[in-house]
Amino acid sequence: MSPKIRYWWVNQGFNYEYEREGGYLWAPLHGKGGRVFSHHTNVSHLQPGDLVFNYSKTLRAVSQVLENSRQLPRPGSVTSQDLGYLAKVRYYDLPEPIYLDSIPQDWRIKEGGIFNHKGGVTQVYLLELSEEFVKKLAARFKAKLPNLFE
Repeated sequence: MSPKIRYWWVNQGFNYEYEREGGYLWAPLHGKGGRVFSHHTNVSHLQPGDLVFNYSKTLRAVSQVLENSRQLPRPGSVTSQDLGYLAKVRYYDLPEPIYLDSIPQDWRIKEGGIFNHKGGVTQVYLLELSEEFVKKLAARFKAKLPNLFE
């Protein structure tokens, strides 16, 4: 029996282009001072087949996880101190971006997690999305999303 597909939202910011070109998602094992952040360790929970909404000012792509994540240095890093969680993914670029404001604010507020109490995006890297939220996104933006939500 295959595991259930999980859905995620990643805030990539300026790392989007690097990660997209490399076909991966990467987060450090720990932050400054050795603190561990769950939104970083979530990369270690990604499983093959999981779908990730890639956000960098807008939703720009949906990626599909290709293999289990591993602990590896940041791609392009010259030091092994830059160890983190890396998941190989395939990016499916959207034909046009989906702006945050086009996702109903009440959906975002109800979803919480990746969204704050006003429906804005929180300052975290990777959080899981509910299946209910993803179904609504897939229905509303069917023409813009890849055929991965059947």
